[in-house]
Amino acid sequence: MSSQRNFSKGFSRIDKTLGKVAKQYNLEPALNKYKACKYWNEVAGGFVENAKEFTKVMDFSRGVLKVACLSREIAYKIRLLADRIIEALNLVFGCTVVYAIYIET
Repeated sequence: MSSQRNFSKGFSRIDKTLGKVAKQYNLEPALNKYKACKYWNEVAGGFVENAKEFTKVMDFSRGVLKVACLSREIAYKIRLLADRIIEALNLVFGCTVVYAIYIET
């Protein structure tokens, strides 16, 4: 049992160190793009029904999230709720990273 304790010393959770390492090696843009792609379906789906099935993040750069949408109706709803969706995405990030959503139909 004591050998397990000694083995785990010096290690920390990945979610606590990933942000520091990303900043140290200038990988924050790539990490933010990953998070935007990962959480888009969950966040947008909470606001617009069928967003998960009809939308896909194409790119995230300089605070602009580019999303492809297969339905004009869903694209319209996302445009109407864009401010609220952006706010929810920034809550997931823990800081203001997303400033705009650009919808491609």
